Amino acid sequence: MIWLVFTVAGCRAIHPFAEKSRAGLATAKSWANRGLEAFQCGHLSQAKGWFLKAANEDPGDFRMRANLARTFRQSGDLAEAIEQMSQAVELSRGDLELRIELGEMYLESGNWLTARRQAEIALDARQNFGPAWLLLGKTDKSAGDHASALANYQRAIGHGFSDSDVQMELVDVYQKMNQPFRALSTIEQMLSRYSGYDIPQEVLVSKSDILVQLNQLEPAIEILEQVVETDGNEQAYLKLAQALSLAGKDSQARLTLNEAKRLFPSNSDFDNQARSVSSGFEPRPDGVVAR
Repeated sequence: MIWLVFTVAGCRAIHPFAEKSRAGLATAKSWANRGLEAFQCGHLSQAKGWFLKAANEDPGDFRMRANLARTFRQSGDLAEAIEQMSQAVELSRGDLELRIELGEMYLESGNWLTARRQAEIALDARQNFGPAWLLLGKTDKSAGDHASALANYQRAIGHGFSDSDVQMELVDVYQKMNQPFRALSTIEQMLSRYSGYDIPQEVLVSKSDILVQLNQLEPAIEILEQVVETDGNEQAYLKLAQALSLAGKDSQARLTLNEAKRLFPSNSDFDNQARSVSSGFEPRPDGVVAR
């Protein structure tokens, strides 16, 4: 009889705790949802606050920890992003996608060796994991081994990973290997998959770089003028001014730079560029235009 009373009392003691635990999880989920909304709207400080509260309420949820890491990364705090994503990987027991994301953060911070280790661990778990081959190729490129980078990008594609990031990396390494025609062919393949209104700006700018490398200046200028007119960023204006100067159109280059300085007054690169216009530019083998 005594044992029975103890059991009932024990059940009564556990029940409120279970209710409290469920309430805490629901609260954490609500905070995490608010964090996602803030993150998607670009309100990083608010997103960070909500994700921190959610992660503290439910410290075992690796998804919340990963979202917190992404917010730190987006706000420029790579050290804290790496710390939080490392915890997310551990909590998830080595989720491969999170591990590759962690590797990307290491690579972004300049630590390509540790980034490479994350790719190798992922490939030990799954040899056909395309994102790991992509990360491995990126670490090769960081080490200056462009041939190995190319081989690993092709392995990523061979394992069915056709993300645009792979294609852009292929374009970049072809340019660095002074193979602009292959770079151009890859870009054209990418462009064939887009309609006229949804082509990513970086793809068009990359094509203009290749055309400059091939000394096809007029088509490059036409593309960059289109980019600038649609939604030009600072880099697009700089590249347009460079291409115009290379084509001997210094007055148009100066007009472009004046417009850029008006739109982006805090960027000193435009003043430096303006001083360089009259002296001309030369395209380098890697596709970058230099004085």
